[in-house]
Amino acid sequence: MHLGDRTVALTSESCSSDNQTSVKLSATDGSGNTLTVDASYGSGSAVFRGPSEDREGTVSSVQVSADGTFSVGGKISVADDSAPAPNVLSVTGLCD
Repeated sequence: MHLGDRTVALTSESCSSDNQTSVKLSATDGSGNTLTVDASYGSGSAVFRGPSEDREGTVSSVQVSADGTFSVGGKISVADDSAPAPNVLSVTGLCD
């Protein structure tokens, strides 16, 4: 996952997709960070929770291939709106 200029490696705990533009994802890493994505027909929400930060955002693009690989794009910002501007969110992975 790319969060602005930062890369975070996550392990999928659950992932499902009903069509080429929808994905539900829950993923974590060893540092206690979690990402939840719920997007249907190309739009939805993304929530990133960590020990030192919480971020919330919108998903504006979803592409799921026949082999289960997916790409999600959107914007995400600090949950309390203290950040000056949202960061670009980019998530790629595999739903199997």
